Amino acid sequence: MKTTCGLFLINKADELLCVHPTNHPIDVWSVPKGIVDEGEEYLDAAIRETYEETSILLNRDEHVFHSIEGTFVYLSGKKELSAHFIFELQNRELDFSKFNFKCQSFVDDSFDGFPEVDSFGWVHVSKTLDFIHKTQSQALQDSIKLKKFWP
Repeated sequence: MKTTCGLFLINKADELLCVHPTNHPIDVWSVPKGIVDEGEEYLDAAIRETYEETSILLNRDEHVFHSIEGTFVYLSGKKELSAHFIFELQNRELDFSKFNFKCQSFVDDSFDGFPEVDSFGWVHVSKTLDFIHKTQSQALQDSIKLKKFWP
């Protein structure tokens, strides 16, 4: 089973950054995420994938991150999600409104090399539960229930 690592970026207005994968139906949205490389730590993979898909450069030594223990299995049973969170409120030097979102990762050249992500949007957490992929929604719901690290 492949492990994907996703980063849930939550701004001061309790909005989650959602990305739209290129060439997917308009109602398919996600958090920045991707497959962990061999030998890569899960949080590092989530940070790297976020940078590749959004141009948001974060640093595990300079920012406060939270991770849910364990993983969430996708319905297909072929992938699992390792969920990580960063809150703008807990990182005073971050201002998500100042980022210029741009996807820097591209689908394999054999598929014409188009960007993996073609759109970005902030959606209030309460509305994202039915908006993002079900596995990601479950991770978000579990984090809200735990309230361990929510500001």
